[in-house]
Amino acid sequence: MVLSVFADVDPVFPLTFLVNSWIPGILDTIFQATFLTALLLYWLCIYHGVRQVDARLFNAHDGPEKR
Repeated sequence: MVLSVFADVDPVFPLTFLVNSWIPGILDTIFQATFLTALLLYWLCIYHGVRQVDARLFNAHDGPEKR
């Protein structure tokens, strides 16, 4: 996650002023897409973990016992 944040900061931004090419723009787009993908995957994993914890807390067998 830390590496994707570093990539989102756009480390090739000064290169856009030094080089008149399409490569820095493509790299910026790839870095942004990679960051958003990693962020959404992180959120998905966190949400899945929260759901798993809640599923164990409220089990069907936790209700009142019938005698």
